Amino acid sequence: MEADIEIRCLDNADKLEEWLDFLECAFKEKGTPRSYFASHVTNDPFFDLSQVWILLRDGAILSTMRLFRRSMYLDSVAVTMCGLGEVATKPDTRGQGLASRLLSHVTDKLQEEGQYAVGCLHSSRTHLQEFYGRRGWCPVPVEYVDLQLEVKQTCLHIPVRTVSFCTYNVVGMR
Repeated sequence: MEADIEIRCLDNADKLEEWLDFLECAFKEKGTPRSYFASHVTNDPFFDLSQVWILLRDGAILSTMRLFRRSMYLDSVAVTMCGLGEVATKPDTRGQGLASRLLSHVTDKLQEEGQYAVGCLHSSRTHLQEFYGRRGWCPVPVEYVDLQLEVKQTCLHIPVRTVSFCTYNVVGMR
């Protein structure tokens, strides 16, 4: 590994703000605001700085991913699952193999730990399926239900909003 490249977890809350700024920049073309990622931090009871991986060069974040360590049910049996998300690289450094390097490093660490039955990686961008496929991940079909709620008059004044689920592509580990 290059001497000026470092891969590690976030180690203090001070770097958290820089990471959130980084995500906003990296996902700017997609239109995802910083508040979207900040809500993941504040609303996820399982959030832990040690689950945020960063690749730095000369102290600057160039690529990142976040682990989501959870349980999931397969045929009514709880299994351990590690999800990978918020995978991003600084736009002006894309194409240099930084995300590949980070993904390899983190998946190697997870395989060494050996405590996860399933690995899931979410991508809302179909063009990235080939990128992840070259690194051992394969697409998994996902079905969503479009749920339409009708608001009815009641004596209670409770705000209600219509919920509509959209389809995302999910990539699962082979």
